[in-house]
Amino acid sequence: MEYFQELISDYQECYRRQFDLNIILVEENLITLEDHCFILNRLLTNVDNDLLQEKFQNLHSMEWQLHSILQNLFDAQHPGYVTTTVRNDGVGRPKLDITAEQISFLRNMGSSWTNISNTLGVSRRTLFRYREMFNLREEFITDEQLRISIQEILNITTNAGEVYILGALMAKGYNIPRWRVRDCLYALHGVGRAMRSRKTIVRRVYRVKGSNYLWHMDSNHKLVTFRFIFHGCFDGYSRMIIYLECKSNNKNEELYGVDEHGPLPVLETDNNVVIPAINIELTPQQYEEIENAVPNPLLEDNNYGVTHYLTVRRIVQNILNQNLELLLD
Repeated sequence: MEYFQELISDYQECYRRQFDLNIILVEENLITLEDHCFILNRLLTNVDNDLLQEKFQNLHSMEWQLHSILQNLFDAQHPGYVTTTVRNDGVGRPKLDITAEQISFLRNMGSSWTNISNTLGVSRRTLFRYREMFNLREEFITDEQLRISIQEILNITTNAGEVYILGALMAKGYNIPRWRVRDCLYALHGVGRAMRSRKTIVRRVYRVKGSNYLWHMDSNHKLVTFRFIFHGCFDGYSRMIIYLECKSNNKNEELYGVDEHGPLPVLETDNNVVIPAINIELTPQQYEEIENAVPNPLLEDNNYGVTHYLTVRRIVQNILNQNLELLLD
């Protein structure tokens, strides 16, 4: 019942979206409608009651019809890539400038043949003609072989999704269309996987007033064992890369422009999270206990500083409890 209430609410929101023409939110609504269509499609295949099947079919038709309307609005604002042509010496239509490297690159990136044809701005028939001309053939895998391969992956990683399984299959040398992997997954565990897909994190949409209004800074430590630390920053409005460098440490003052020994800036914020000040006098022994528990608060604790805060909070809470017991005695 909770899912169907969410379905009705999402449908009403998406229906209003076709009138305000907010293209940024239209893309997010398209993903929501696609999720509902997939779930309703799987419910149709797992329900034997004729009345319920009719209801689910009507809901699926309504969702898909609205999806088509929003997709047309989105496509009108995002014209596709137009393939260039090459003039030949003879007569007739110019030849399309499509290379085997383009098709192979898009296919190796996991794109379906339909998406490749849309990307190149040609029909599927034209794309297949160029595939035959370039002799781009793939090894075929039967449904039974695909099911066995996916089951082997699920035995190792139980909660693996479509993207993970597609990557594992590509590592084995199989370039399988996503719809085949999706159908096989739903055959192995249909309704459960469809319902869990509703819990996925949707990319958040935010708006920036202009360039240099908001910068995104981050670092990557996956290769820290080899002393490779990547620092990156890009503009939140134009997506322009401000800097992207590889350093041997995470304490580069020139990169971040931060002086550890400089004065602390006065910050004004609208955050609702406020840590109240506590008037408590600590003894030298108590200070030493905190310093031993957290020698350097600036070091990463793999929990964004939360572990350091909870550790100090626990020690201070014990001190307050001891002082309260002394007052009561």
